[in-house]
Amino acid sequence: MRPIFLSLLVYAFASTSGFSDVLTYHNDAQRTGLNSNEINLTPANVNPATFGLLRNLSVDGQVYAQPLYVSSVSILVGTTFKGR
Repeated sequence: MRPIFLSLLVYAFASTSGFSDVLTYHNDAQRTGLNSNEINLTPANVNPATFGLLRNLSVDGQVYAQPLYVSSVSILVGTTFKGR
């Protein structure tokens, strides 16, 4: 199998409180990809100087995934707090 590269993007000027939850594939039930609550990413700050590829990671096989994000959820491993 050929390795597939997973691209990671950096979200410039984004604060934790500015993120909106992404609970489904492509952000909404219609799967349009629209995030109508987006306020941090604008044409002014999404440019090659402040936004872009961080690294490529090699994987074995195809990857069908989208990062999902839920705000204000505590992450516990056993009883140890690992973050929010």
